[in-house]
Amino acid sequence: MLVVNDDRFIRRAEILWEKGTNRAEFYRGMVNKYGWVDMGSSFLPSEFNAAFLWAQLEQLDDIQDKRKHIWEMYYNGLNGKGGDMGRPIIFFHLFLSMLQTTDTCSISFAHHWSIV
Repeated sequence: MLVVNDDRFIRRAEILWEKGTNRAEFYRGMVNKYGWVDMGSSFLPSEFNAAFLWAQLEQLDDIQDKRKHIWEMYYNGLNGKGGDMGRPIIFFHLFLSMLQTTDTCSISFAHHWSIV
């Protein structure tokens, strides 16, 4: 699966996907032969990886809700404990905490394990 959020990049993305060739245009009858037109690579996942991704996409809302819940646990548990707590990254896939000293780092780390 390749997702492009800007129509200006569709043709180039398709060429990159087709290993740098305009093969898709050939199959659509837009050119009489295909060849190398840009750089490209082999981005196709294995069937196993594609199946794993599909299962995750089907559960995306639940996965995101769990990520958000965990992020909020970190934020509520660590906020005000000697550091500048991060703000949510759109997908809640990480939690950033900027601590001022190694002492506050040790305190925050110890507190983290008491709330998990």
